[in-house]
Amino acid sequence: MSRFNHRHRLTAKEITLRVLVILASIAILSAVIPHGSVKDFTYTLGEPWDDSPLIAEDSFPIYKPEEVLRRERDSLHRYYEPYYEQDPAVRDSQLVALRTGLGRLPQGTIPNYFVTHLQRKLTEVYKRGIMKNEDYERLKKEQTGIVRIYWQNESSARSLQQIFTEKTAYEYMMAEEDSVRFSRNRLARCELTQYLHTNLRYDEQKSKQQRDEVDAMLVLSMGQVQVGQKIVDRGQIVDQYTYAVLKSYEQYQRERAKSPTERWIITAGQIGYLTLMVLMLYGYFQQFRNDYLDNPRAMALILMLFLIFPLITYGMMKHPVLSVYVVPYCIL
Repeated sequence: MSRFNHRHRLTAKEITLRVLVILASIAILSAVIPHGSVKDFTYTLGEPWDDSPLIAEDSFPIYKPEEVLRRERDSLHRYYEPYYEQDPAVRDSQLVALRTGLGRLPQGTIPNYFVTHLQRKLTEVYKRGIMKNEDYERLKKEQTGIVRIYWQNESSARSLQQIFTEKTAYEYMMAEEDSVRFSRNRLARCELTQYLHTNLRYDEQKSKQQRDEVDAMLVLSMGQVQVGQKIVDRGQIVDQYTYAVLKSYEQYQRERAKSPTERWIITAGQIGYLTLMVLMLYGYFQQFRNDYLDNPRAMALILMLFLIFPLITYGMMKHPVLSVYVVPYCIL
């Protein structure tokens, strides 16, 4: 047995102290070991970059700013044509109802030529289409100019201004250039509102498919940063382009971030690795230089050597005042 390796029975206090030192060492190293988290940068548009030079560790796209995307998306939505299904059965039933209703009016209420004239105008109304008032207002708010009208396998594009609501359809039926032959009082006796019903039904599925096709035309990025490319240098003014690149880099890091389950698995693996390394170190001294473990000063030196450099490295990476390469790792 080596003269430095004096074995003796450890007391409960010594065992507890050594276990606590081992656990504390593992906890400290686990706290400073890299966990692959997203690094937060502090920068302001128009101000100098105060951090160290930033180099791209991987290729990533440069995403357009949100306000630019909003403008382009609004511009593309002018090509969006929502789908409405036109039901001809509504037209047919209301034409029959109009003819029957006018025929039941008292003799002399309206001239005979009213029937043919109103049927022709009602046919025109249903041909152009009547939609719900809330749908019409929503499309106007979204600045939708064209609506796609279809029935079975046939479809056609129609301007929103050509389509009626029940209110505008009634105004169209009541408006006459020849106010002598078609007096407003006689038209009012026909009670035309009862023959005006929506015949355009919003098709959510087809409209969503068409909107997705329009949205797919939107290009989200405006370039590419290559691996190893310098993103920004210390003291460089953060202009609009650099600001967009930094935002894109942060977004790319968040997208690559691990899920909570994956992070827990990685953390458990790191703790297991650190536990193995610390136990191997203490096992070496227990086997060959037991006298170091009995000497508090010697143990303090050992702890300082394998804890101080990870702590220094962690501090310099967290607050990059100087390069990490100035740390004298070779003295280990």
